[in-house]
Amino acid sequence: MVFERPEKGTTGRTRTLLLIIGVSLCLVAIRLWSLQIANGSRYREKGLRNRIRTVILKPRRGNIYDRNSLLLVGNTLRYDASVDYTEMERNREARALLVRVLQRVLGLSEAQIKKRLDPRKAIHYLPVKVQRGITEQQFYQLKSVEADVPGLLAEVEASRDYVEGSLAAHVLGAVGAISPEMYRRYKKYGYRRDDVVGIMGLERMFERVLQGNKGKMKVQVDYRSRLDRIIEEKKPQPGKSLYLTIDVRLQRTAENALSGKKGAIVALDPRNGDVLALASSPTFDPNVYSLPRSDEDVENILAWGHDPNKPLYNRAVRVAYSLGSAFKPIVALAGLEARTISKNTTFHCPGAFYLPGVSRPWRCYHNYRHGWVSIENALKRSCNVFFYNLGRKLGAEAMCAMAARLHLGEKTGIVLPIEARGINPDETWRNSSDLRARSFVTWYAGNTINLSIGQGPLEVTPLQTACAYAAIANGGTYYHPRLVSKIMGGQRNMLFPVRSEPLGVGESSLRTIKEGLRKVAQEPRGTAYRVFEDVSFLKVAGKTGTAQYGPNNELAYAWFVGYAPCDDPRIVVVVLVEEGETGGATAAPLAKQVLTDFFTLGG
Repeated sequence: MVFERPEKGTTGRTRTLLLIIGVSLCLVAIRLWSLQIANGSRYREKGLRNRIRTVILKPRRGNIYDRNSLLLVGNTLRYDASVDYTEMERNREARALLVRVLQRVLGLSEAQIKKRLDPRKAIHYLPVKVQRGITEQQFYQLKSVEADVPGLLAEVEASRDYVEGSLAAHVLGAVGAISPEMYRRYKKYGYRRDDVVGIMGLERMFERVLQGNKGKMKVQVDYRSRLDRIIEEKKPQPGKSLYLTIDVRLQRTAENALSGKKGAIVALDPRNGDVLALASSPTFDPNVYSLPRSDEDVENILAWGHDPNKPLYNRAVRVAYSLGSAFKPIVALAGLEARTISKNTTFHCPGAFYLPGVSRPWRCYHNYRHGWVSIENALKRSCNVFFYNLGRKLGAEAMCAMAARLHLGEKTGIVLPIEARGINPDETWRNSSDLRARSFVTWYAGNTINLSIGQGPLEVTPLQTACAYAAIANGGTYYHPRLVSKIMGGQRNMLFPVRSEPLGVGESSLRTIKEGLRKVAQEPRGTAYRVFEDVSFLKVAGKTGTAQYGPNNELAYAWFVGYAPCDDPRIVVVVLVEEGETGGATAAPLAKQVLTDFFTLGG
């Protein structure tokens, strides 16, 4: 038998090929086993996550209304162009397509877009705002191609709207981008780094109330990121609304009266402490802070921050001033309560006062020689010499004690940020760590004389002054100022109670002070008589004040504090004007405008 020899090399090549095929099949089998059996559940979950998106649903911010339910702050719709990084970063082609679409629709350059999409400045799990406040046409152009451009988001957002512009800006405040410090404070409540929050005024003080609570929606999308179905939805809870005690009509009158001046006007209801108007000038438009901000808006914000006139300062609450002669009723009340004087006590005014052993005179108002004057006429004509004599008899501590009863030199507790305390220069303050007290550690007799007419270290805010005079006007009850009357919305509403405390002074003492204040505005030779003689039907009572300040005392704070009608007060008005002339010439006419409008409006 003859056998054929196999062709050389054939068997070796076949075996090698079979071996390679076998190993490859084994590897595939192992990989399939790994994917489908060993790690199947993990990859199925990962694949599902790739198809599921969580969408944050932002709540509508609460509104703010005045005492008559007139809208002061609301919301308007705004269109934004945004980018979802999780979609955009998958490939370069998607990024290039996105940039081309944004260039074409928004008119931005490639460099501008890339700068706004800088990954070093982005938080990758949050959409990046490429441009806020796009037009409606641009919004719909982007919306029409959103499904075909990975990462593109055409969003509808709410923008804060201050209906009356700058009116009551220092009360209402403004909103802006959340700061790192505020984010650290609020992140436990679900805040995100792209949130808009209150940055001043009531917007800041009631941020958690106004903001509401976010909702979220889990959705399933297809491979082109188009909505397939909603898996789960938790609706957002809108913010609650604030109802203020402010009367927007009276607020407008106060701000118009202050136009072109630096100063403040406060109007209170002496029957309950409600703040009817709280104006500060110069002012600003809070709409400028709302996002989006134009280049002009940014320039305005920077300019306000560096303006020497300080338009962002709430002068009614944040700044304390020397009170001048408007402090005299408090000194007189202290004298009556201490029985240092009575209603019939008189002092002689020769036009100047001298301390024993001191050659320098303390002069009377305009060097007037009032002769023998009683307490009521001393208030009426603002006789300094009467109060120099009274202050010397009383002493500084007695005057400061009455100021403390009226909460002068203390924060009122009004629900606004950055309230000034002021200074009540009693012994405790003089020995405190306050740097301003160093000059008064040694208290001289001359300091007491200055204090008796509201000069020296005494400093109060216009709001403190309004609360103090309200206690005198209403017969002896101190009301803490109430700016917010109620919070409405959700399942529970909240009412802010009236807070008060008795002044603890005699009725006869108050009657004497009030009669003196009535004479100021209603009798000839009263320091405000000429201002109010043509509106005698208002029955105004009040006190003028002029406090010198600045180099060589060449400038003056002009005050008028008044209430009406004097026999049944329904309103207290405080006017403070910086760089004024006198209280009678500068401040009282502004108070007249506010009082007249109050009663014209049916107050």
